[in-house]
Amino acid sequence: RFFACVLASGVGEEGVADPAEEQPETGGGGGCGCFGRRGRGDAPGPSAPSAVAAAGTGAGKAGGARGDDIDTAAGRIAERFHGAPDGAVEEAVGDYLEREFFVDYSAIFAGLAVAERVAAWRSLERTRKTRKVQEVPKLAEPEVLPPEEIFREGFSNFDSEGFPKADADGTPLGKKEVAKMRKDFAICKRSWDKYREDRARYCEWLLYKARHERIEVGAEVEYPEDIDHLRPTSEKTQQKMRVIIRNAPDDRSRALWADEVKQVTAASIDLKCRKDAKLSKKVRVLE
Repeated sequence: RFFACVLASGVGEEGVADPAEEQPETGGGGGCGCFGRRGRGDAPGPSAPSAVAAAGTGAGKAGGARGDDIDTAAGRIAERFHGAPDGAVEEAVGDYLEREFFVDYSAIFAGLAVAERVAAWRSLERTRKTRKVQEVPKLAEPEVLPPEEIFREGFSNFDSEGFPKADADGTPLGKKEVAKMRKDFAICKRSWDKYREDRARYCEWLLYKARHERIEVGAEVEYPEDIDHLRPTSEKTQQKMRVIIRNAPDDRSRALWADEVKQVTAASIDLKCRKDAKLSKKVRVLE
């Protein structure tokens, strides 16, 4: 209430009816009891103390003994103060960040990102020189079913790996039955885990071959059927897109695609920025 009246004393009450104006014994047109503020039309002198007395005793029963003696202007200002953010504070914070933080942060962030990207590219170049890309043969699928499919019939309540916890009627499986099923499940899982790892390497090699088979500006990358699922897809139409080479280096042996180099993420760079000696103190202040 006190703070609201401070604001009211500075803003005024123009066009706002004051409950104290209905009290003839206060001596005039209302005002704030906290500061003995004169209402409009009041004369200086004893009218202000009488307003304080009226507010404190609830004279005239204008609004009750608790809270209603605050004038309407003060109440409205208090409501706005508690209900809406202060734009000036947000602007001040934004100005501080722009002036004191982001100038250094932007330069450090860009430097770290470029350095990490260059380091990843050099690592790829060293790998290519020491170990040539070798052809990976296509493997046949395991003869056993995938682990998530071997118990699909006659069971229910499957876990994240596809192993059931109950029979078809929902009755929990016994420990002995689970132990026996786990052995069969583990055999299938090992076979398929190995196959999927080899399959991933095969697809990786096939994609490398398709991309580097013809490094020329305007050439289209041909995706074999085995890796057609790796072809870029339009976010708008969800259709497979054609891949056309727009830029190519003069030395074709140095050509590389963006995703062949380790990707730089904003989150990882941000963590490094926060640990920088120049920014660490400012970061602690912000936190």
